[in-house]
Amino acid sequence: FRIGMLAWMVPAGLRCRPARRPTSLRFLYTEPMKPQDFRKIALRMQDAIEGEHMAHPDFRVNGRIFATLHPDGKQGMVKMTLDQQRDFIHRHPATFMPASGAWGRQGCTMVQLSAVDEEALGEAMTMAWQLAVAGGKAKRKRVKRI
Repeated sequence: FRIGMLAWMVPAGLRCRPARRPTSLRFLYTEPMKPQDFRKIALRMQDAIEGEHMAHPDFRVNGRIFATLHPDGKQGMVKMTLDQQRDFIHRHPATFMPASGAWGRQGCTMVQLSAVDEEALGEAMTMAWQLAVAGGKAKRKRVKRI
């Protein structure tokens, strides 16, 4: 039994429960995420479609990839800005990591399905989708100017 970090502030002799960080009961008893769960979250994004890229599933909006699913079924990838990537890696170090090489330096972020919960993946997937939508609009604008 661990005593929370604020327990030292209680005067001697008083009885109280140890301080605890709030936890979401929604995720305490869930099974690890499976590839089909990742797929469902990706396809919930507006206008998202599933395709194939380099022999594994990808998820696109307006022709731009925002997420992929690794063939081994243990990892997925979401595209983020570098700031978003740093934030997710800081908040969820066992779940998110940069992809190897130049892909990771461009914001491609690997997701360990066994460690991620629906809330964190949903947030990351939404950011990736928003980035793809914004990128697609910017690209179309450039095409119209030519």
